[in-house]
Amino acid sequence: MEWKAEFATGIRNIDNQHKEIVEIVTLYETLAENKASWQEVQPLILRTREFMEFHCSVEESLMRLLPYPGCEAHRAEHRRELQELADIGRWVQHADMRDRLAPLLRQRLIGHIVAGDKRLAQYALSLFGQRSPGNGKDRIADVAVNIE
Repeated sequence: MEWKAEFATGIRNIDNQHKEIVEIVTLYETLAENKASWQEVQPLILRTREFMEFHCSVEESLMRLLPYPGCEAHRAEHRRELQELADIGRWVQHADMRDRLAPLLRQRLIGHIVAGDKRLAQYALSLFGQRSPGNGKDRIADVAVNIE
C-alpha cells in the first residue's frame, strides 16, 4: 500500500503518523504474501496496537486543546478501533487470518484517516485560517500543527 494525497490532513505530524499506519498495513500485506507464521505476525499486531494507542492519544489531546465539537464521537471511534485491534490479536491466535489481516486493517485504519481524522484536521485548520506554523501570530496554531 502506498501513501496517497487523499490521506493528507494538512497537519504535518498527524500526516507523519498516518504514513506510519500505511507502512504498517504494507507490512501486513507483505506478511500475507510471504505466508508468514504466527510468530512473525504477532509482533506486528502488538506494534500496531501500541502505535494506534499513541496516535489516538495525540489526536485526543488535539481535540481537547481546540475544543473539537466532534470529540466524543471521535473518541468513541478510537475506542472501537482499539477494541477491534485487541479482538484481532485474539482471533489470529485461534485461526489463520494472515490473508484477511491486511484488507481488514486497511479498511478500518485508512477508513478512519479519510473520514474522522480529516474532519478533525479540517476543523483545526479552519480555526487558524490555515496559516503556516511559526508565524508568531497564534501559539495554539503552532501546537495544533506541530503536535508530536
